[in-house]
Amino acid sequence: MQHVILCLALVTWAVSANVVQKRTVELPVMVDYYNVPTTLEGLLGSADAVVIARITSSRDRTTEKRPLTEHGFRLVRAFKEHPRLMPRARVCQAIGTVELPDRILTRYDPHFPAFTPDSEYLLFLSWDEGTECFWPKFGPSSAAAFDGAGLVKPFTSHPALDGLKGLNGDKLGARIAAAGRK
Repeated sequence: MQHVILCLALVTWAVSANVVQKRTVELPVMVDYYNVPTTLEGLLGSADAVVIARITSSRDRTTEKRPLTEHGFRLVRAFKEHPRLMPRARVCQAIGTVELPDRILTRYDPHFPAFTPDSEYLLFLSWDEGTECFWPKFGPSSAAAFDGAGLVKPFTSHPALDGLKGLNGDKLGARIAAAGRK
């Protein structure tokens, strides 16, 4: 009888310990962006705003029990304006970590790393009223970083961005302006 009571006590302790601990769930973001323009002109035309932005802050938040990372940015240069585009605005990514009552949920995109503070990015953006945030219109196919020398470095190989690779600010501006006139 003592063994039964001891076993029940151990099972009860094990179950309660398991309930208290939160399990970590990692979910890769698998997004298949459809109708991604294959030209710079198409990408420029489909975006709500096109900017060079310097990330100033990052924070994870939850929307409908899904994590997202919201990045504050300072507008460096706007190639295409939008009414919600201010000198300081926000861009979101569908990645991040949030703590829910029963688990810790992490979403990541192996093809689209998180933006980092104090870095500059070329972004083709869409505005989302639901999150009140700008989003890269077509994920990694609508964003590029600038390397240490200030040259465009796309996150992924895509026909619309490939022609921008290695351009600096002035040449980039001229190329985007020419695409906007077409």
